[in-house]
Amino acid sequence: MPRTHSKAPANKASARRAGQSTDKPAQQLIPVPDGEAGRRPPRGYNLQEAMGLGGKDEKYYRYLRKVKAIARRFLTAGLTISRQPRLTVAKVMNLEHAFFARFEQGWPVYVILKQYYSNSAAASKRNEERDCAASVVSSEEDASGDEDVSSRKRKRGTIDDTRDSADEGGNHWEIPESSEEEEDVPGKVMPPVKDHMYKRLPLKKKTVTIVSPVASPERTSKRKVSVF
Repeated sequence: MPRTHSKAPANKASARRAGQSTDKPAQQLIPVPDGEAGRRPPRGYNLQEAMGLGGKDEKYYRYLRKVKAIARRFLTAGLTISRQPRLTVAKVMNLEHAFFARFEQGWPVYVILKQYYSNSAAASKRNEERDCAASVVSSEEDASGDEDVSSRKRKRGTIDDTRDSADEGGNHWEIPESSEEEEDVPGKVMPPVKDHMYKRLPLKKKTVTIVSPVASPERTSKRKVSVF
């Protein structure tokens, strides 16, 4: 009768391994701190300390740059995080990085995005206000220049009208008095001359002797001519 071999029982080590569970306990995620990042306790917290990177500035800023670089690819600059598309924000928050996987819903990513885009929106608003103010100043200078030109044109027109009226006989232009001998000045009206103001003087009679040369000095003749 052939011998039958029964299955050998598992050794103690195999039994222990079989009795052990292969499931590992879930890693406890770091919850979101109370308060607002950037404020002092109890109203807020320090983001670098909450991320467990206190004293590790180089590593902390490297994660900041990584988040901002990805955000610039998917989000819109100049808008706060609350005005960004939620699905896009969620996509950025789900970074495939082991470091952020230890936080509940990757909350440090959201805090970094919130701070970054709040500063970006504030800077965009300041630039817009500065451009608007510069535009207003430029418009006022242009308007002032146009007004000066119009004023000069009106002033020039007034002077021309005054000159025209003076040429037509108006009394707008005055001739200063002079102690020297007066000359005929265009535009000056001379007073009429009255006959009784002047006395007629008699003309003086002068006698001039004209000597006519002849062939002989003895025959020299003289003529008297009256000249007035």
